[in-house]
Amino acid sequence: MNNAQTLIEDLDTAQRARMKADDFDRSYNHAHDAAWVTKCKRRNCLMRLIPDLAEEIELDRYRIMEEGHRQEVLMREELQAAGTILWHPGRLEWEEYEAKVEPDDVITEQRGKPCKIVLDYKSSDPYIFRKAQRYKDFNDLLSSEFFWMGHYPSQMLMYGAKLGIQELLILFKDKSRGTKHAVEAVADDYKNYLFEILAGLKEVNALVAKNQAPKAVMTEHCTKCEFMSTYCFPDDDGTALADRTPRISDADMETKIKRYTEIKPFEKEAKSLWSEIKDFGDGSSVIIGNYLLKRAEILTTKDGTPKEIKEQYKVPNSYFRTTLKDLNRPL
Repeated sequence: MNNAQTLIEDLDTAQRARMKADDFDRSYNHAHDAAWVTKCKRRNCLMRLIPDLAEEIELDRYRIMEEGHRQEVLMREELQAAGTILWHPGRLEWEEYEAKVEPDDVITEQRGKPCKIVLDYKSSDPYIFRKAQRYKDFNDLLSSEFFWMGHYPSQMLMYGAKLGIQELLILFKDKSRGTKHAVEAVADDYKNYLFEILAGLKEVNALVAKNQAPKAVMTEHCTKCEFMSTYCFPDDDGTALADRTPRISDADMETKIKRYTEIKPFEKEAKSLWSEIKDFGDGSSVIIGNYLLKRAEILTTKDGTPKEIKEQYKVPNSYFRTTLKDLNRPL
């Protein structure tokens, strides 16, 4: 019986389809990733320069976001039932920074009084919520033990700056009990931090325009990044794959490589394609699409002596071995 596995596979397939149908344009910077410019601008660049790789990386995050959106609908309904008037600005383009921002809501009236407060909803499990209850302002979030919470202030500051609104509020919800906790801030109190974020985005934009990214440098943030093992540091030598291997565009060869990985079990066709793949190019390692065509010199020995005493007279020899790695998958 494979009913359980079939059910899970169908749910995953449907979720992938929803993700691809969603208007999530990776050619832009996004507010929820903006804080990375203070830690590693390379990640911001890679998220825009390698959209196919980012698509695979994003599925787990999309699951979290999708569940968060369900809770967002419930919290919005609760606020409206309590008499709070809300306005949803939708997804906004910020051309100056090549960014897209999408505030959850803006409170326009509270207890009958007009106001303007940028509002964002965050749902969490009971353990995370208990931690969040200790936070009073954005400084607490920036120093949070939870890496992702440190990104909330930059997200909110970008919302406020784009909309021209000073008052910012994050509403946390315990998904298990429904308990709420709010963290609020005034944007001007964090204007230096916002300036750092926006200046960093401009640096990223300049690099992306040149199809470049900063060199990979191992830091304490790397373990939190989806590119660490898949792209920046996939090998044991600690050097960056993208920095030491040229990337080329060859749609015909990429199609052949993809087909090779699909029919590899079928030896006859695989051998024919592999013959073309391994002899492709000038003999150096290259990246084709999301595949690494890696050439490495292999040192060995060959028989240069009479058969009866060959073990005594082996001489150094070398040859090149070509391997293939799918860069969409963790290595």
